Amino acid sequence: WKLMCICGSMATPNAENVAALIAPSLDVIRDHMLCLSEHDTQLSALRAVHEVIQALEVPNPTTRFLTLALGAEILTMLRSYGTLHTCSRDPASAIAAMPMDATKKQRTEVFGHCMKVILTTLQQLSSEEIEAETVDTNEGDEESKTATVSATNEQRLMAYLSLLFETFVAIIRFNGLPNHPQPQPGKSDPTIGRTCAQALLHIARTYPGAFKACMGGAGVAEQDRAVLEFAVRGEMTGYAGGTAGKAAAPAKKKLNLKGFKK
Repeated sequence: WKLMCICGSMATPNAENVAALIAPSLDVIRDHMLCLSEHDTQLSALRAVHEVIQALEVPNPTTRFLTLALGAEILTMLRSYGTLHTCSRDPASAIAAMPMDATKKQRTEVFGHCMKVILTTLQQLSSEEIEAETVDTNEGDEESKTATVSATNEQRLMAYLSLLFETFVAIIRFNGLPNHPQPQPGKSDPTIGRTCAQALLHIARTYPGAFKACMGGAGVAEQDRAVLEFAVRGEMTGYAGGTAGKAAAPAKKKLNLKGFKK
């Protein structure tokens, strides 16, 4: 499957051809990624997706197709292994909140693959051209058209970040952060919480406009925003001085979002 995707992308870089080539196999990959009782099966499918995306330059049609088609499954796996509870895209599903069993090694490996795919997805969203916004309408100069594409990309980034931040909040609350008490003794893994904090700081520095707009918007609840700010501040300061209280309890001082600039 990996060879088919990579070679097919190089041979047929057209988006429609890529979709026609890969789409028939996606149901199998998706089923494997959501195979709740087989961690090795899930990991094998996730690893294959990551290796395909890693082998291709960004942006490209194959990366776009895979991240759009499997984005929900990636976030589902991230949250499931991050909180040790199965997650479902259907809130009414019977499996939506069942405890799951996974070793520390499995959690760490899944997290590594998921996070790299997520960061590549952000790169793809921020750099790809949107054909519908670049059609010549004979209105305005080329500079204004470029600004329209940029604004649309940022809107797409913000929509994705809203979903991602919601997932990060749940994972940080479950695992805590280094040098702070564990919220779930015996289950929490602060290194996983820190992985989310590192990703948040990377996003804040790489996509400051989308980060600030998303953090300041109505899509992030005040309590969730406090958790995210607490995690970013902790990563920036090396988690110094955290000895008491809940790991995700916010400090009163707010994070200065103006400090993140391109």
